[in-house]
Amino acid sequence: MELGLSMFKLKTLVFAMSVLVSLPAISSNIALSKNRVDFDKNANTRDVVEVKSLDNSRNVYFKTILREVLDPQKGTNSQYSEDRDPSQSGIFVTPNKAVITPDQKTENISIINTNKNLEKERVYRLDVIPVIPKVAGEQFQAQMKVLLAYDVLIHVQPQNPTISHEYYFDNGAFFFKNSGNMHVLLSNGMQCNASDKCSPINTGKVFADKTVSVALNEDTTRVEYEIVAKGIGRENIVFKR
Repeated sequence: MELGLSMFKLKTLVFAMSVLVSLPAISSNIALSKNRVDFDKNANTRDVVEVKSLDNSRNVYFKTILREVLDPQKGTNSQYSEDRDPSQSGIFVTPNKAVITPDQKTENISIINTNKNLEKERVYRLDVIPVIPKVAGEQFQAQMKVLLAYDVLIHVQPQNPTISHEYYFDNGAFFFKNSGNMHVLLSNGMQCNASDKCSPINTGKVFADKTVSVALNEDTTRVEYEIVAKGIGRENIVFKR
């Protein structure tokens, strides 16, 4: 089963090679206050992510890049849209670039939901990328630069979120389709046989209009999941073969 987007992904963006002698390293030196923002029922409100500098001796620079996740079920393999017009993208983020001084210590990223009449959930990824300025020095001096970027996932629910699903068993597998308009979490998954002997099965997010599957034992007669929908509730469902 596809497990959806990672909640917090740490990635190496740049590794510049060094020349001559042993070289000092410069890292990103920032931390974020949160890695997820939710606008339940398309609330046209503002949320803030705090960026904290971990280096009290120098200025710390970063930039932000907002992208819409077009197929969130594919996780990091999804295609993205980078529309900069808030009236089309549905989200306005500021600043695009910022510097945190040693005295300042923190800088806030403001995230504003501008979606209107939303009928289906939209998912975004906000990349927060440290920027290391060029280092002044002699011609043959070099430094190794390692930039660690962080992402914040933004979920915007439709005005009227609905939970609906379909399922079937086929060829030794259980298939679940989310026919609602927002993602749900399948948790505490179990497969059971006629003797009520049960074993765990895969769990994870299922986004709107997506179908996931999980392989079953030959003697499985039913599948059980707890279906969780943020802001709506949770329900234990038994799917009989």
